[in-house]
Amino acid sequence: MNAQHVLLVTSDYHMDRALAIGSIVLGSRKIAMTPIRVNSNTKITEPNWKTLRDVTRSVVWLVTGKTGAGKERANNVLRKLAIS
Repeated sequence: MNAQHVLLVTSDYHMDRALAIGSIVLGSRKIAMTPIRVNSNTKITEPNWKTLRDVTRSVVWLVTGKTGAGKERANNVLRKLAIS
């Protein structure tokens, strides 16, 4: 069974980066996403370079199929996401 919709649950601290990555990866597979923010009780925000880094990784993965992780780890991730 392939996913058609995913609940993206993470802290408000990580949400912008998670949305950016999710939009690229899940969007490329036509999987809808609903974000659910969990209050982290912090006023600190993630640095923009982390989002840029992970967006770049996501695009590279979509284009090349390579995650930068070992092949077995990448296959495990795909199986868990049910989008392989």
